[in-house]
Formats: sequence, C-alpha cells, structure tokens
Amino acid sequence: MKEKNHFALVRRPPSALEKPLPGAKRILAKMVGETLALSRREEAPQRQPLERPEDAEIMFERGTRYTSGKGVPRDVAKAVFWFRKAAELGHCGAQLQLGKLCLDQCDRDQAAIWFRRAAEQGDTQALWELGQAFFIGNYGEPDYPEAAKWLQKAADAGYAEAWLYLSYLHRQGPGLWRNKARANECLQKAADLGYNDAQVQLAERYLVGDGIAKDIPQAHLWCEKAANLGNNRGYYELARRYLKGRGVRKDVHQALLFYRTLAERGSAWVMWELGNLYSLGEDIPQDWPEAAKWYRGAAEKGIAQAQLSLASCYMSGQGVPRDEAEATAWCRKAAEQGYAPGQGTLANQYWDGVGVQQSYAEAARWYAKAAEAGYVEAQRYLGECYALGLGVPKDMAQAYAWLNLAACQKNEEAQSQLKSLREDMTSDQIAQGERLFQQFVKRARGG
Repeated sequence: MKEKNHFALVRRPPSALEKPLPGAKRILAKMVGETLALSRREEAPQRQPLERPEDAEIMFERGTRYTSGKGVPRDVAKAVFWFRKAAELGHCGAQLQLGKLCLDQCDRDQAAIWFRRAAEQGDTQALWELGQAFFIGNYGEPDYPEAAKWLQKAADAGYAEAWLYLSYLHRQGPGLWRNKARANECLQKAADLGYNDAQVQLAERYLVGDGIAKDIPQAHLWCEKAANLGNNRGYYELARRYLKGRGVRKDVHQALLFYRTLAERGSAWVMWELGNLYSLGEDIPQDWPEAAKWYRGAAEKGIAQAQLSLASCYMSGQGVPRDEAEATAWCRKAAEQGYAPGQGTLANQYWDGVGVQQSYAEAARWYAKAAEAGYVEAQRYLGECYALGLGVPKDMAQAYAWLNLAACQKNEEAQSQLKSLREDMTSDQIAQGERLFQQFVKRARGG
C-alpha cells in the first residue's frame, strides 16, 4: 500500500553553501522514518474498547453528555447504552441515571433493578427513589414495609423529601402504620432540613392543632420560612383560612395582611384575588379604586382573568374613568391569550360596535374561538350568527349544532332558540345539524 506523502521532497543540485554535512543524510532519513511511523499511529484506532472498571467514569460522562445534549446531539438511546455499560461495571451514578431513564420509558422492572443496585451502594437519591416507588406502588401494589425500609435509609442520610414521605406513610398508611405523632415528627425533620412543602404543611398543622399542639406564632414562623425560600403557599393558605374562619377565628384584617404581603412580593394571582375581594365587597367593604389597582397589577403581569376584570372596570367606569377604547385594549389582551370569556366579550364589543368599529364578521370570528373553547354563551351567539347569516354564511345545520350544544349545557335561552329554529328547518337540515352536533360532542370529549 502506498504510503501517505507527508513531505514534498524536491531534488535539486545543492549549492556550494548547501553541501551536505557528514551524517546529514542519515539524520534526515531518521526524521522521515519517525514522521511516517507517527502517521501510521494516528491512522490506527485511538484506543482499545472501554471495558475496564476504571473506564466506567468515562462511560458515565458520555451517557451524561447524550442525556443533556451538551457538546453532542441529545440521544436517549446512546445515553442508555453508555449508562448501562458503566452501570454493569458498578458505577453508582450510572445505575441511578439508568434507573431514571428506565422509569421515563415506563420500564419499571428494570428501573427497580438499577435503583436497588445503586441503593445497595448507599446512593441517597437511589434510596429515596426506591422508597417512594414502593410507597406509591410503582412495582404493583404499595409495599409499605419496603417503602419504610428504603425511605428511612434515605432520611437518615439527610434526604429531606424522604422524611416528608415517611410522614405521609404514618399519616395515611394502613392500620399500625398510622401514627399522627410520628407523622408530625417526620414532617418536622423535613421542615428543619428546608423542604418547602413540609414547612407549609407543618404551618397548617400548627394553625389548626392537627396532631400537634395549636400554636399560631409557630404557624406564622413556618410560613415565613417557606416564603423566604420562594414558596408562598403557606401565606396563601393562612390568608384563606383567616378570611373564612376555617380552623381559626375569622380575622379579615389578618387575611388582608397576608394577601397584601404576597401581592407586594409579586404574586400576580393574589393581586387578582385581592381585586376580586375589593370588587365583590362580601368579606371586606367594597372599594372599586382599590379593586382596579390590584386588577391592573395582575393584568400587567399577564393574568388574562385580571385583564378582563380591568376591561370591565374601564367599560363601567368603576374605580377608573370610563374609557371604551382602554376597555377594548385590555379585553383584546385577554382574548389573544386564548381566554374564552375574554374572546366572548370582545365578540360582543364587535357585535355592538362598542370601543371598536362594528363588525359582524369579527364578532363571529371571536364567538367561534370562544365557542370552540367551550364557552357556552359564545356557542349560543355563534348559533345565532349562523341562523341569521350575520358575519358568516347562513347555515341552519351549523346554527342547530351550536344552539344544541349550548342547550345541552342548560342554557335556557339556547333551549328556547333551538325550539324555534327547529320549526323553520326541514327534516334533512335537522338530520345534518344532529350529525354536526354529535361531531362537536365527540371533539369536545377528545374523540
């Protein structure tokens, strides 16, 4: 086989200054020989197949790269291949990752095998994965003794969520497993380790004295700890309980304090709820300017329900100066997010020409969007559009199908309109409308 030409050696007569020194040819020949040998080595396979125990870490790193797509295209099959090779050589991390991938692919039996191998090597997360799998019944029926064994090992190793699941086991488990005092001890340990959900649940237990001495300051303390770690659910639950007097003495002032704390921390949904509280005036005095302020805060954060509520404020002039154009702008924002009541309201505005140029075609277009999303009023109005031929071509079968859909959801006006419509339809039109209606029902059910 012809050797690869790594050097272009051009022969020409040497000048007087280039006379070869003694041994120069020998040195040059040696250099060329070494270069060719190096070339052959480079063209040969770079390394022997990875099979030795000390190669397991390299295999694991390859599997990790294929899982994350870091530096290579993401490829789960290749990740499984390399994790399996490393796992079979006893690599604990690879056994854990292989178990997770098997679980993702719904191969629970294989997942259990690899989680157990990693757990037997003392891997904390594998201990947890195995314990919670036995608890929820991933390998058949829940196996509480096995769950308790592995969860306790993970908990003793400092895995907070394992303590939380042990609290579930002692709170919800059958027969002798049920022990509220032990459940709360485990919950306390999970909370002490900084697990958010445990902190919130512990706060609720202290608030109502559930299996533990009632202690309102402790409830507030644990809510604050959870909130400082980004979980505001504890404050939210406290606010709702104080507002309605559930498990605690009703205290609207305290409820508002918690709601405002969450809203000021940027919780858009709480801003919307605050707006509702002030607009309804049921649990607190009605205050439309305050309602509009909180609706605006939530609307600007993209909450479609708040955008529609703020639109309603502008349309009615409650809490803000009446402004039809501003109402339409906020209504459109809600509609464009796919919020069906917002789409239906925008359709009404086009139908009546309020805040926009009147257009039956635009009204019908937005009614159709809302109707497809299941909004009953929009289904009725879309039926009217087809019956009258406004914004859409007149189509009695379509009118029948949409009115029937709304009527079946106990919309009394649709029921009355459908009855009148049938009197003006032929039997063929009714049959066609019924077929369309059945298609709508099937589609709504995901069929």
